[in-house]
Amino acid sequence: MSGILVDDDISSSPATQSTRRTRLLVTGGILVAIGLAFFILSTFMAPSVAASEQAYVATLNISLETPDDARGQRLLAIRHTGGDTFGSFGDLKLTVAPPDGDPMYPVPVPIEHDGIVTFTNPGDLIYVYLRTDCKMVVSNAIPAYTTFMDLTNGRWRVQIDDGRVHTNIATHTALVANSMTYPVAEGYSIRSGIKNAVEYGTIFVYGSLYKERLEIDRPLRLISTSQAILDGGNRESVIQVKANGVTIDGFEIKNSGNSNFIDGGIVVHENADGTIIRNNVIHHCSNAIWLWGSDSAIIQNNTLYRNDKAGILMEGGSSNNYVKYNTAYENMYGILLTSGEGNTINENVFHDNSKYAIVIEDHTVRQNICEYNDFGNDKYDGVDMAVRKDVKG
Repeated sequence: MSGILVDDDISSSPATQSTRRTRLLVTGGILVAIGLAFFILSTFMAPSVAASEQAYVATLNISLETPDDARGQRLLAIRHTGGDTFGSFGDLKLTVAPPDGDPMYPVPVPIEHDGIVTFTNPGDLIYVYLRTDCKMVVSNAIPAYTTFMDLTNGRWRVQIDDGRVHTNIATHTALVANSMTYPVAEGYSIRSGIKNAVEYGTIFVYGSLYKERLEIDRPLRLISTSQAILDGGNRESVIQVKANGVTIDGFEIKNSGNSNFIDGGIVVHENADGTIIRNNVIHHCSNAIWLWGSDSAIIQNNTLYRNDKAGILMEGGSSNNYVKYNTAYENMYGILLTSGEGNTINENVFHDNSKYAIVIEDHTVRQNICEYNDFGNDKYDGVDMAVRKDVKG
């Protein structure tokens, strides 16, 4: 016997089926409405894609250049030669990578701005250079020779990206050869670097300890950002300067001899003018810094302590020297100026020197300037030689 088995729990009437279709339609409509609402909200809340926020399209010319008066040192010149106008230099990301495997630089190389940098319109020009503290600097101005050094040998990679949308605008590789900067690492000789350096070159020292006594006989810069130690072994002068235009920056200098006339931490000889001595720590020497008949030196931001005689000794008619922001303590004299005129000694700090903080012989007659210095627990402060004799007697 055949037939149809009807199960009332499964079967449904036409009215029930109509109700189900209605519910499905309503549910579908709600889902469509929710999806449409999400689409509208995401459209309005998404970042605007205005023309000003599209990726920049521009042409840039990147080249190695040697500015006038740069003594042969090179920097990177970047010219905006055409295409879009940038909103500001802040919209761009500049990356400069040193030669592969060069341990002299931190990677990535830090980049600092020299003031407000303008680089928006075609025709604008910026400079990127290696400052003497081993940081890359970007500026609209050409730097002075005293503030930057030549890029070291190798391939330097420059990349400029649109920092808003992470899109590359320009990439350039600059090949540097015959660099005027000579890196000296641990285990290498500073003396050999001086021997091989050309005039106005830079000996960049980034090791920690060098047991050497040095003689600089032509315009050079001796720079350390790691406060490398120069140990003279208690013999003679640690550094002798015998040329104009020498810079000594960023060292710890110690243990000169104490018997010869020219013994000292840094001894600048007669007619070696325009020496720059800054950011050094000099101790346990005969005189920390000794100028003998040399003019127009800048002695700045040095710490001079526990030297047998003076922190700074100026003799032999040393004139027109500029001494500022130094600290001298636990020497016999902080500064001893026995002759010379037109010297400026301002805003230095002295304490615990066993005789005088400052002695300037006949400073009124010779028109030396001594102002705004700080004294603390020295036997005597800054006085004229005549008064010093009276006090001593």
